[in-house]
Amino acid sequence: MSTLKKTPWGYADSADAEEWHHADSREEAIDAARSMYGEVDVWVTRGAWACIESYIDADRIIENANEAAGDDCGGDDPVFDIKKGGEEALQSLLLSWASQYVVVGRWTAVGSAECVPWKAEVPRG
Repeated sequence: MSTLKKTPWGYADSADAEEWHHADSREEAIDAARSMYGEVDVWVTRGAWACIESYIDADRIIENANEAAGDDCGGDDPVFDIKKGGEEALQSLLLSWASQYVVVGRWTAVGSAECVPWKAEVPRG
C-alpha cells in the first residue's frame, strides 16, 4: 500500500522549500505562487498527501497487544488468538474510523521541482 496519495501540483518560493502549498493544476500552482510571492521566480512540482491508511495496521495492533500481554503474562506464545476474519474486520474498522476522523495535513513534494521565471508566459490548456 502506498504511503502517499497523489495530488497534482504544489508551489513554493524555492526548490528546497520545507513547506509546499498544493494546487489542482500546474497553471493554478503558478498563479497562486505568483499571487503569494510577487514578481520572483517560483517553483512548481508534483506531490502527494500522506495517507494514514498506510500507517494504521490491524496486524501491527494485534501483534503489539500480544507482545504487551506476553510481557505481563510471561512466555513467548501469543496470548490472544484471533478468529478467522478478525484481522480483516479490525482493518476495516480502522479504515472506516480514518475516513471519518482523520484530517490529512501534510502535502509533500515528489520528484524534481521546476523553476518558472516570473516573466514566463504560462501556457493555458
